[in-house]
Amino acid sequence: YYIVAGLVFITASELYLRAEFGSDYLYDAPVSLLHMLTASTAKAKGEQVVVLSQVLVADVNLGYEGVDNSMVKAVNGVPVTSLRQLAELAEGCEAPHLRLNLRGSELVVIDMAEARASIREILQTHNIPAAMSSDLLRDVKGIDPAGPVIDVPATASGEGSVGVAPSVDDFIEEVPSL
Repeated sequence: YYIVAGLVFITASELYLRAEFGSDYLYDAPVSLLHMLTASTAKAKGEQVVVLSQVLVADVNLGYEGVDNSMVKAVNGVPVTSLRQLAELAEGCEAPHLRLNLRGSELVVIDMAEARASIREILQTHNIPAAMSSDLLRDVKGIDPAGPVIDVPATASGEGSVGVAPSVDDFIEEVPSL
C-alpha cells in the first residue's frame, strides 16, 4: 500500500476484489477493474493495475471522500505502471499539486505542501504505522530506509516506539487492587 494525503493506493488483485466486494466480486466489482485484471496482460515485467482503494477523510482531501476503487491511469501526466512507480512519482513531486487521472474522466488534485504537512496526523488518526508498506520502503527511490514513520504516543507505562502501531493494551492502565 501507499498513502499520500489520506488517499490509499494498492495493487488490484483477485484477493483485493474478494476482500472489497465479497465472494460475488465477479458481479459486484466495477467492470473496469474486472476487465483490467482478467482481459489485459502486462506489457512489461512488474506492470500492475494500481487502484485508489479508499480515502481516509482529512481536510487535504476534502471533496474526494466518495472516490474509491478507481484505477489510476496517470500521475502528473505520467502513465502509472506500478504501485512503486506511483509512490516514486508522488514522493518526488516538486510541483505544487499532485494530479491523479483516474479511470474514466475523474481527476484528483492534491496540494502537495498540505499533503506533506498532514500525513503524520492522518496516519496517527487511523492508527497506521507508515505511509507505505515495507516492500515499498525498501524499493522506492529517494526514500529513507527508515521510512515515513509516525511517532506512537507513549503508553501508560511511559514507553513509546516509532513505526509500530500500538495495541489496545498499551493504553490500559493497571487498576490498583482494593
